[in-house]
Amino acid sequence: VSEEGSIFPFDVRQRLVHEGVAKYNNVVVIPGGKYIVSAATFPGYFTKGDETVTAQTRLDAAIFAHHIAPAMGITCRYVGDEPYCSVTKAYNQALFDILPGYHIDVREMPRIEINGTIVSASRVRELIRLNEWDEIRTLVPDSTYQYLRSPEAVPIIEKIKESHSRH
Repeated sequence: VSEEGSIFPFDVRQRLVHEGVAKYNNVVVIPGGKYIVSAATFPGYFTKGDETVTAQTRLDAAIFAHHIAPAMGITCRYVGDEPYCSVTKAYNQALFDILPGYHIDVREMPRIEINGTIVSASRVRELIRLNEWDEIRTLVPDSTYQYLRSPEAVPIIEKIKESHSRH
């Protein structure tokens, strides 16, 4: 998601994802730009409103299937299962409904669990608020942990601690 709707700026998110998957030769990380999960095609993702989410998820999935996947040679899209967020769950369902019609396979991966805890950004933000750095270290890649403990991350950590939102 390239949109600047997160506490973490896009350039930081992108850098951490690149560092976190660097050991995998079969993973390509590309910025979504204005047309993959963006405020233009899917504003409900950012407002967390449910009124028009179904139409927006389907529009975003159709743009991906019709324009982005062919241009990038994408034949398979991976998504994580979503036990918490109804908006993300609706988006995943739209991908399952639409992408196969464009000969794009959709594969849902189960959430990773560590010591019985599902790994999620929401959980990590909660642990940051609680200053539970030992537990955070078990849930995130080392590159992310090092970033979170760096002076660069101080303003982000402060915003997380001031916020009480899941997102």
